[in-house]
Amino acid sequence: MLKFLSVFISITFCFSLKNCVNDKYTNTIICDCESSTNSNFIGNTICKRFESVKFDNLNCRSSKFSKSGKYSTMIDNDHPYGMTYQIKNVQSKEHFKISVWRHKSNKNGCLAVNSDKIEDLYLTQNKTNKISENDWEQLSFDLIIPQSVSGKDIQIYVFNEGNALPIYFEDLSIEYITNEIANSNFEESSFLDSRDGQNYKTIKIGNDWWMAENLNYQIPDSSFCYGNKEANCETFGKLYSYNLAIKSCPQGWRLPSDEDWKMLERNIGMEEGEISKYGNRGYDESVALREFGNTNFNVKLAGACESGFYNLHLSAYFWTSTEIDITHAYCREISHRLDIGRFKDNKTMYFSVRCIKN
Repeated sequence: MLKFLSVFISITFCFSLKNCVNDKYTNTIICDCESSTNSNFIGNTICKRFESVKFDNLNCRSSKFSKSGKYSTMIDNDHPYGMTYQIKNVQSKEHFKISVWRHKSNKNGCLAVNSDKIEDLYLTQNKTNKISENDWEQLSFDLIIPQSVSGKDIQIYVFNEGNALPIYFEDLSIEYITNEIANSNFEESSFLDSRDGQNYKTIKIGNDWWMAENLNYQIPDSSFCYGNKEANCETFGKLYSYNLAIKSCPQGWRLPSDEDWKMLERNIGMEEGEISKYGNRGYDESVALREFGNTNFNVKLAGACESGFYNLHLSAYFWTSTEIDITHAYCREISHRLDIGRFKDNKTMYFSVRCIKN
């Protein structure tokens, strides 16, 4: 009798969800905006890794456009978030593939993931991966869980960046790839800075050896810890003006040029046509350089300083040695965006430094 009851319950649960065949589990859960309860979308597959099939923001459902059924999600200023899904108890190095379809009528919508503490994890993607079908284009990125959120919950969702016009999304897909990131294919080492005895991790990417940590060398009365707090230097390194950055690296190392950074970006997969552009370039290459990426380059979002400190946990800025004119030089920005910024800035700004071996 108990065996019969167990089978009955299993079959009943299976038929309550779309596309459940012979109680087979998949590695992907998809919100196609079709199935729903009183207040949630219902995902259309069962995945062992995901505890829930519920996606929030049913109030955003719209029948104006659809890609695979009758409905999509419409987000605007009144309803800025859509198809929110929570993954509980994520573990360091777990790997997920996330994608969504965005209607081409408005390209300002983003695919995003964050933890409860933005400084632990926050990534946004607003660029298409060049996959399209009719009036829809796909956004996607790979998510590797950093140590900072291990054991915590994360949220995946789409959102409107503040554009008054509605944005339509459909078929949000979350695929569980593996619970262990592949080992880095890059050679690793370390070196001792004889000036102050600090030891730095290093990484060889392509033919170049880079510091895998921000420089933390104290130039008296000239380099700063973020917020003037020594603990921030231990985590993020020091901040330097351009003129200080040029002379900050230890013997045998130097401040990388704009061309050195381009070679690094090329070696991690940025398309050639993107590399020499000004502004935000590439697609999702910044993930490889982040502290949870697969290169062990280990960028942390160290912020910057001008008349005051700003953007700790939101952006990292790095000087290059390449001058534009007497007051400006090229720099790089890595932030919650998945692309990499190539900008010019005033030499009086205080940014992070990574050194490259001569």
